[in-house]
This record gives sequence, structure tokens and C-alpha cells, in this order.
Amino acid sequence: MEMESNTPLELGVSLSFPSMLLYLASYFIIERVIKHTFIRFFPQTYSGLHKDRKDIRYFAFVMGILITIFSTPICYKALQESKPRNDKLGSPNYSKAGEICIASRGVLWISELNRLDYSWVYITHHISSISYLVYHIQTNQPLRLIHAFYTSLLTELISDISALLTIHDFRTATSSLAYRFQTTNTILLVFLRLPPIWYAAKFIATLSTRTSLFWIDSICLLIYFLFITHLIFSASRRLNLFQLESKAPAYILITQRFKLSIYSIFFAIASFVTAIISAVIYIQSSTPLLSASEIKHLSLQLMGSGAAAYVGARASSHIIGRSLTPLNRKILFKASLWIQGSFFAVILSICVSPLVGRMRFISSFFMAFPIGECLGRIGCYFAGCCGEKKYWGTPAPLLSSMLNGIVGVSVLKLWARGGLDLEWGAGMALCLNAMIRILLRPNLFSFGQLVAGAVFVIIGTKLVTVVPSNSGTLVNRTGEDFALHEKNTVIKGEFLGSEWIVLLALGSVLAGSLVQGPTGEDFTAEAIRACNTAGEKSLWEKDESRNLNGVE
Repeated sequence: MEMESNTPLELGVSLSFPSMLLYLASYFIIERVIKHTFIRFFPQTYSGLHKDRKDIRYFAFVMGILITIFSTPICYKALQESKPRNDKLGSPNYSKAGEICIASRGVLWISELNRLDYSWVYITHHISSISYLVYHIQTNQPLRLIHAFYTSLLTELISDISALLTIHDFRTATSSLAYRFQTTNTILLVFLRLPPIWYAAKFIATLSTRTSLFWIDSICLLIYFLFITHLIFSASRRLNLFQLESKAPAYILITQRFKLSIYSIFFAIASFVTAIISAVIYIQSSTPLLSASEIKHLSLQLMGSGAAAYVGARASSHIIGRSLTPLNRKILFKASLWIQGSFFAVILSICVSPLVGRMRFISSFFMAFPIGECLGRIGCYFAGCCGEKKYWGTPAPLLSSMLNGIVGVSVLKLWARGGLDLEWGAGMALCLNAMIRILLRPNLFSFGQLVAGAVFVIIGTKLVTVVPSNSGTLVNRTGEDFALHEKNTVIKGEFLGSEWIVLLALGSVLAGSLVQGPTGEDFTAEAIRACNTAGEKSLWEKDESRNLNGVE
């Protein structure tokens, strides 16, 4: 049974004025008890704090830690209890846990106003937070948004501890403990404070743009987003959490300890984007409609093909590197070693799998391949693994990226508008991708790929001649065809909103991390050495002392 509508004047006992006075009194009593206990056991430490006038803020941070420990699980419980069905605009859900959550944060912010007045940032934050809370309650907006924001304030536990360490003269420049706490706080800001902003943005998007509620909420959320991102970036600069080395092979130095190659980042992005585009094409071209079990099979196939791509890349690189002479390697695999093995491994995994329609999925993969290579070649440029050769003043990897991007987008657009059948589109994408390879760095693999693309064009021609196209295109659709397309679009939306997308993203990140591990030898460096062995000059030669995976 849904809770009846509550107006701001009908708040529960936990948020009544007498209750708030009781909470404030309890705050001051507990603070006095903690203070006198501290004086009794640590008199010299307190004397130093009092002399430097740091005692007031010190115990404010201690109370902040206690209230955060107390309120965070309660706010999380309130968030779990507040659902769209019982927490609506105009009828917020004032549960017991929710009222205690709101009251605890309100008491903390009010109590700290005269304790942290040494910093205008604290004062501005607390006044604006209290003001927005009052506005949110007065406008009867869903409280689950507030609960989500207050649950994410778990980050204040670490930030308050960091503040206490600073008062005790533990500085990040001299104390590894202080550095770790502030680094942890910055990371938590990203993973805990940003998601509720997206959660609130999705709610605001449901409001009418003609209402003042939409614009006020949007402005407040934007200010909060800018505030959090400012905290993240300022802390990152202060702690030197991220340092970019743009000279090839480019990398990001994280927390002054770990190196993440730019190539591995683009490798992960390219893998994820290729998988998603392949899945969307496969779903859109399916007849009859895919069932829930078939969507699951498709997702499993994507995961399996991704794993096969990595294993094939590693295996081919290892086998070829050990079994072929430099001359043969130069003839057969002048371009980067892992693409060939990865490409064939994906095709093999599809051919032996009973989970999907083989020809349709292979065609979908071929159509998505140029977009993946477009992103991957950007990583190659930063890695410096394809030499210094330029065409018309443009480095070969960047030119390859641009050309593949044009090919990929053009083929997908033509297919979506009905200008190409699925097999035709796959053949065209494969042929044009091969031509780009032949133009920039010819090898036997490129010519073989060109032949394979031509075969797919021929297959597409025969299929169009024998049976009508079934590609899921958008033109010339009436009646049942248009209804089928609309249903496929719904299924595509369900797939893109499913948990499989998260798994694919995690798998892509894992693949990117494995590209530079776990042996401590970067996959990119392996390809660079192969290019060097084949007589290709590499940017790597300019700085052989650099290790992509360790701190010198």
C-alpha cells in the first residue's frame, strides 16, 4: 500500500522542530564528553591544539566522523525503501530511516557553521546544502534523490580523517599515511559522489522544461557537479595522482607508482565499441525477433569472442615471434602482430559457437571492425609502434584512424538507410579496411582480407538475387516490416540497458589491462620490437631506457 501524500507541514516526528533541538543538544553534549575525555588522556596534545586554536575544528571533524558512521547505513536503508512507486513528485516517502538520515546531516551542517568558519569553502558548502534541503522538501520532490546524495557522503569519513591527520602535521609531502588517505578520498569522490549526480539528472530529465522546478534543479545539480569535479581535479593536481607523458610510448602515471599506457586505454575502448556495434547490427537485422534467451546467448558470444581475440593476439604474437625468421616476419606480418591473430580468433570463435547465427554475426563484426580499428589506431599513434612514416604530413596511424572512421561511419549509415544489404555492407567494410592497410603498410594479410571482403560482396549479391533483403534497414518499410523494425529497436534498447553491457565494459577494461601485463612487459613494446626486427624504425628507439610498466 502506497504512503499517502505528505506536505512539508506534515513531516514526521523525527524532523519536527522539538526533535531538531533535541538532536542539536545531543550533538553538543556528546562533543563535550569526547573533548573532556581527550583532555584527560592526552593533555599535552590538547594543550598544543588549544594553543594553536585548532581544538574547535578538531572536535568538529571528530563529530563529523561519528555522524557519518551513524548516518550512512541509515541513509542507504532509506534509499532502499524509497522506490518510484512510493516516492513520487508531490508525494515523497517520509520513512523513519529517511527522516533520521536527513536530520543527522542537517544537525551536522548547522553545528559546524561556527566551528569551521575559518574556511569559506565549508561555510558556503554547508549553507548551500541546508538551503537546497529546505527547497527540496518544500517542493515535495522525491526523497530518494536526497538519500542517494547523503549515502554518497561516506567520502566525508575519509576526508575528516585526512583533516585530523593534517592538524597533527601529517602532510602528504612527508607522510605516506596522509598521502594514502587523501588519495583514497579522491578516488571515492569519483566512484561515490558522481553516480548520484547521474541518478538525479535522470529524474530531472523527466520534468517539464516549462516549469521552474526543472531549471532550478538543473542549475543546482550543475553547481554541485562543478563543485565535485573541482574537488577531484584540484586534489589530483595537489597529490600528483595523474601525470601524462605524451612522448611515445605515451602513458599516464597514476599515484606516482603505476603506469598505464595510452595504447591500453584505446585498446579497451576499441574492444568495447566493436562489441556493442556488432551486437546492435545483429539485433537490428534479426528475423524473427530475438528472445530473452537469444539475447543472453548473444551476450555470451560477445564475451567469448572478446576473450578469443585477446588469446589469439597473444598466441600468434608468441608463436610467430619464436618460429619465423625476421625476413619472413617482415614479408608476412609487416604491420602490428596482434591484429591478425585477434581477427582470426574472433572468426574462429564465431564459427565453432552454437550460440548465434554465424554468417549474420560475422557480417555484423566485419561492419563494426573499421570503427574499432579507427579507435585502436589512435592508441597505436601514442604507443609509437608503427614507426614515424607520414603521409601528407600526417602520421600513418592517425591517417589510418581517420580513413577507417570515414569508412565505418559511411558503411553503417548506408546500411541503416537501406543502401546496403548486411553481407554487402560487411564485404564493403572489409574491402575498404584492407585497401587502407595496403595503401599505408601493404602486407599479405591485407591482400587476403581484400579477397575475403570480395567474397562477402559476392555472397551478398547472390542473397539479394535469390531472396529479399532481411537486413533490418530503415527505408521502404511498411506494415509488418516496419513493426518488426520497431520491435527490434525495443529489444536493442533492452540489451543496451542490461547488465551485460556492464560485463562487456569490465571485460574490455580487463583486456586493456592485460595488454600491459602481467609479465611487466607491455604488449605494445612487444610489437615495437617486432617492427624493429623487421627493419621498421620506431619511436621506441629514441628512448630505450623507459619501461612502460614500472617506475624507474
